[in-house]
Amino acid sequence: MCAIGADGEQRLKALIPETDVYVENFRVGTLDRLGFGPQELADGHKGIVYLSCNPNSMTGPWAKRGGFDMEGLSCSGFTIAEGGGGVPRFPPTLVMNDYIAGYLGAVGVIAALRRRAKEGGSYHVRVSLTRAAMWYASLGRFPDTKFDLSGPNNRLISPEILVAQTPYGEVRRLGPQVKLSRTPGRWRTPLVAVRGADTVNWA
Repeated sequence: MCAIGADGEQRLKALIPETDVYVENFRVGTLDRLGFGPQELADGHKGIVYLSCNPNSMTGPWAKRGGFDMEGLSCSGFTIAEGGGGVPRFPPTLVMNDYIAGYLGAVGVIAALRRRAKEGGSYHVRVSLTRAAMWYASLGRFPDTKFDLSGPNNRLISPEILVAQTPYGEVRRLGPQVKLSRTPGRWRTPLVAVRGADTVNWA
């Protein structure tokens, strides 16, 4: 939620006391100026887990630069490595860091909640798009993009498709690749209406 404006600020402040996890992706320092920085929320609400996601880093000369997924790929050198021969190229997925940073942020939040349950305290989880690209690249690369699909372990399988009704009609998407027996894949909020359509309150 954007806290700019007196009405939005008051509504956000009213939600904070019941908040376990606060997620933001503003430029570094923006929410501190608005009174919703990690230290201020931790001082006024013990036990909060605060997740920050930004393009580059929380410190350093690029900390306050804005950016998005593909800039993180470019700044990390990923696109040069992906393209080869000095010709930059985005990965086949085009967007990559949004997902990776989101997953890493979620893991960090879960770890912080577990630690809070044992030790108490408030926690600040920090992830960045560029660092996510650097981590992903560090896992290694396939030496060749031509794969032998004739073997039983390399055959493509039919993907699971999730179907959901949204304000914009029926939407289909790929299901998760990892199967868990007790927590099967689902899509609780596939698409929401344009920003500002939801009421600002706890359900």
